Amino acid sequence: MQRSVRTACAAAGLPELTLAEGLAGLERSLQENPTALVLVDLGAEAQIELSRLAPLILRHADARVVLLSPVLESALLLEAMQLGVRHCVQKDAVERDLPGVVRRLGEVERPASGFAASGRGVTVIPARGGSGATTLAINLAAELYHLSGQPTLLADADVHYGSISSYLGLKARYGLADVLSSDSTLDSALISSTATVHSEGLHVLVSPVSIDFDQPAPLELGRLPRMLETARQLYPWTICDLPRAPLPATAAAARHCAVTLIVFQLSVHDVRSARALRQALESAGVDPSAILMAANRFRRRGQMVSLEDARQAVSVRAGER
Repeated sequence: MQRSVRTACAAAGLPELTLAEGLAGLERSLQENPTALVLVDLGAEAQIELSRLAPLILRHADARVVLLSPVLESALLLEAMQLGVRHCVQKDAVERDLPGVVRRLGEVERPASGFAASGRGVTVIPARGGSGATTLAINLAAELYHLSGQPTLLADADVHYGSISSYLGLKARYGLADVLSSDSTLDSALISSTATVHSEGLHVLVSPVSIDFDQPAPLELGRLPRMLETARQLYPWTICDLPRAPLPATAAAARHCAVTLIVFQLSVHDVRSARALRQALESAGVDPSAILMAANRFRRRGQMVSLEDARQAVSVRAGER
């Protein structure tokens, strides 16, 4: 594994690696370099090892932690996301996937504004309408607020319905469209002053449809990546609910986030759509290890696709989660 890691890092322009001896050695290294890129080689008991690492990762929140795991199971990925791990890479794909991860993390740690941009983003994309993606995005944002103890930014990029403000009972005069239309002044102050504050620790950039349903302002989705990068200066987590957007805009947003959730129900149509969407995102340059498939509304009346059949159907390559 060390050989594969060194090959991948050299390909990314990072030839020098330092091997830390155990948790104590890693602690000393991070005390000397708090923003270091840390590659953690997990063994067969990956989730147990991650739990042992958790206190150290939480103490050094600015470190850029990447997990190398034999398998990428949903439970492991969710725990890693909650801890603030930047990426997870499957070991048998290290030489293929790790160089891109290393390059992106190097770029992320050098924001043009000069501010420390240590927050992380999650893009939530439904495979089809009615999959419950917006509800999942709201619940995820609320959960991350409770875990971090700091407000979470929730961006509603739905150009048709804008349900988040309705679900949360918000009324706003300004929202996401106003932030994205101000290209020259898109900074942290604009985001913080435009977001509507909800009592449950959520700061919301509402959809233009929520402000004016008859004549909503256009969303300049091409500027969404810049907004996501700027939000990282303010919030530990930014959740972007992004349904019905053109694929280039969706992929661009996903590439600027630590995790992309594709939400689908266990129906034949949803499973097919979820697989096609995942393939399209990967073809557009989204890191495969950052894509998490979320089967929503697991039980209901009537025949549904089994969870195992859905897992096999939406996996693009053999052996993936």
